[in-house]
Amino acid sequence: MNIKFLYFAGKPVVGFNVNSQLVNKMNLIINFYPNNTIKKKIVRMFLLFLVFTKLDYFFLRKNSDLIIKIKQLAPIDCAQVLIRFHTLEEKSRCYCFYINNDNEFKYFGKIAFNEKNSKLLIKESTVLKNVNYKNISIPKFYSEVNYMDGSYGFSTNAIAGCYREHQKQSPYIPEVLLHRLQKNICSYNYTDIIDFNWWQIFNSSIEFPIFSNKLLTCFETNKPILLSCAHGDMGSENILENNSETYATCINNLVIIDWERYCEYAPYLTDALGYWLGYHHQHILLSPSGSQDIYSLFCEEFIAKYQDDILAVYLALAYLIAVKYDLASILAKSINDNLEIK
Repeated sequence: MNIKFLYFAGKPVVGFNVNSQLVNKMNLIINFYPNNTIKKKIVRMFLLFLVFTKLDYFFLRKNSDLIIKIKQLAPIDCAQVLIRFHTLEEKSRCYCFYINNDNEFKYFGKIAFNEKNSKLLIKESTVLKNVNYKNISIPKFYSEVNYMDGSYGFSTNAIAGCYREHQKQSPYIPEVLLHRLQKNICSYNYTDIIDFNWWQIFNSSIEFPIFSNKLLTCFETNKPILLSCAHGDMGSENILENNSETYATCINNLVIIDWERYCEYAPYLTDALGYWLGYHHQHILLSPSGSQDIYSLFCEEFIAKYQDDILAVYLALAYLIAVKYDLASILAKSINDNLEIK
């Protein structure tokens, strides 16, 4: 089996049996990125020419077990495979793009290389097999493999059509999308939620004591706590829309991917807050730790919109912290630091 290397969107991609025709169609095969500037497009096209670099050639040659795993997960009609490491340094998982003899992207797979990532992928595959949404498309589960070393992988059918990353028009999640995600909204009280795993994880943390105390004081209002199904990671990269449709049309034909943080009993504003964080992700990441700017933006936009249910807002943030959503932790530190100043 020939092993060659590609770069796509600036990230190392490993290709098995990759031919020149496939290289020319890379932008059509993996179109999960937003429309970039002309400068970025030129850079990406240049990177695609770096097909035969030997950057990680010897790594793969020494790790035949990885190749075996990829072969085991490959569908029988797979002719070629593109592999992209999620984190090249840690090599904790990889994404596989399975191509048929007609150079069509037919299946997408994920393989985890450690126990932590395996648990996340097992959770996601369970969701894909069992959760149904009437008005939201999700990847169709295809197959799974439990490997001898305890790692895990699964594959789904490729998403048909030419899709792009969702182009957010505002920091607020479209109401039609939020309502479709919020299945089975139910009312609970504080004694009910203390048994949920996400609450126990958050409540045992000592990282944001001032924010935690602020949340606990909100329970004193005895306001009902609304929980519902939540995706848990509503960043733009996990919402795909048809590249050929207008915003008004495509908002009704979205495909939602990456269901690792899905929960059946999450605070009902979880996805609304996740969407807001995703909209401002560059600003949040570039701001100094504990920045007052982040806190002010949060108050001016998100708190102002949901000011009638501050408990729900803080609970949504607590949930995202519990599931290790990095942007949520940055926001919580900003809230924690600025409440302390006051």
